[in-house]
Amino acid sequence: CTIHLSKMLQGRKFASRAPMAITKIRAFAGKMMKTTDNRIDGDLNTFIWHQGVKGVPVRVRVRIQRKVKEAVEGASKRKRLYTVISHIKVKGSDGYRGLLNTQASI
Repeated sequence: CTIHLSKMLQGRKFASRAPMAITKIRAFAGKMMKTTDNRIDGDLNTFIWHQGVKGVPVRVRVRIQRKVKEAVEGASKRKRLYTVISHIKVKGSDGYRGLLNTQASI
């Protein structure tokens, strides 16, 4: 899905824009997937920070996947879920119409 970061970062001071973007992406994914353990992929982190702390992109296209942690012996039988948030690359700025990757959407 596409996350509109400029809405979330409006009025923030420049020194906190990129860290706040990471926090807001994690909160968005947690709300959608109902998990508290939300992990940002390295590619997404690099994309958010590639223009510096105050040059956060306006929009970012992400894939949000909920996964099950491996069970540890002696732990409870309850499933432990976590979310992986990864970046989807798009062709330029033509309205996020053409996706570069050809994987089927989940």
